[in-house]
Amino acid sequence: MVSPGRGKSPQFLRRVKNRPVLRRRNRLHAMIRAVAVAGIITALAYGAYFAYQQALTTPHLALQRVVLHQVPTQLIDQVREKITPHYGQNLLALDLDELQSAVESIPEVRGASVRRTLPDGLVVRVEARQPRALLQTADGTYVIDRDGVVISASETDMRQLTTVSMEDVGLHARRGQPVIQSVGFGPKVADAITVLEWFEGTETRLARRIDHLRIDEEGIVVVLTQPELEILLGDAQSLATKIEAVEALLLSDRPVGPVVVDARYREMLVVRDLPGESAPQEERD
Repeated sequence: MVSPGRGKSPQFLRRVKNRPVLRRRNRLHAMIRAVAVAGIITALAYGAYFAYQQALTTPHLALQRVVLHQVPTQLIDQVREKITPHYGQNLLALDLDELQSAVESIPEVRGASVRRTLPDGLVVRVEARQPRALLQTADGTYVIDRDGVVISASETDMRQLTTVSMEDVGLHARRGQPVIQSVGFGPKVADAITVLEWFEGTETRLARRIDHLRIDEEGIVVVLTQPELEILLGDAQSLATKIEAVEALLLSDRPVGPVVVDARYREMLVVRDLPGESAPQEERD
C-alpha cells in the first residue's frame, strides 16, 4: 500500500520533473544503437562483397583437377572434352548448370551432376544410357535405350539385345534423338520397351527370353521360337492379364503347330495359324 505522503516526497517530485528528459535520452540511445547496428551490417556486407570479388580473381581457386564418378570408360574422353576448356578458370565463377548441360548433351549420357570441391576441384557424376533394344527399320538398325533415345553400343552389347522390327517404317534417326517422340510410331516403340522390361522382370512359363518383337499396324507382337509362337498384344496395357490368359491356353489346350495368339481382347483369345500354315483358324473363350 502506497503511503499517503509519497506523492509529496522530494524524490518522487524530482523523478516526475525529470521524466521528459529521461524519455529524450532513451530515444537518443535507441537511435545511436540503431545507427551502430546498421553501420556494422553495412561494413560486414561490404567486407563480404569485397572478399567475394577477391575470391573471384585469386589464382588459388582456379580449376586444376576433376574427379569423374561412375563414368563408363567409353564416355571418359567425351566428358573430358566438355570439361577441359574450363581448366584454369576461377572455380566460383564457373556456371555449374552450364557445365551439367554440356555433359548431358552427350547422347550416351542420361543425366549428370557437377559440384565444386574447394579450393580447386570439380566432381562430375554421370548416369549413362544403357542399350535396351535393336530397332530395325526400313533404312537401318538403331540401338535405343529405355527412353527410346538412339545411342551407340559395342558389338558385344548389340549381340545381346532383343530386336524390335518396324521394317515398313523409315526412321532416319540420328544419335541422341528420342524416337519415342515421333507422333506416328513413338508410342508403339515406348510400348515395345515396356513389354521387354516386363518380360525381363517377370517369371513366365512361356519362355526365358523374348526372341523378337514386331511392330505392325495391329500393334506389338511377341515372337517366340521355343515354343514356336507369336502373341499379338496390341499395346502394353494389362500385360499380366494377357500373358496369364495365353499361359492358361497353352497348358489346357495347346494348339498344334506354329500359331498366332491374339490376346488383345479381354473376353477371348483368337488363335490362328502363322502365315503359310494350312490348319484352320480357331477362336477360344
